[in-house]
Amino acid sequence: MNALPWDGTWHAWRLDREVYKESWDSGLGAQASGGRWNPPGRRVIYASADPSTAILEVAG
Repeated sequence: MNALPWDGTWHAWRLDREVYKESWDSGLGAQASGGRWNPPGRRVIYASADPSTAILEVAG
């Protein structure tokens, strides 16, 4: 497998409810209740590498 060229920029996609628009990047929701990959007490921001995966995350 060959590595793809990287320009040094990360892009992440996330869909969220409008009520969370001011704090989407705080990680407070995951800190309060835990998430798929983190225990309560740890701030985590879940995001996707592309728009289609972000849509699937909230559609399920």
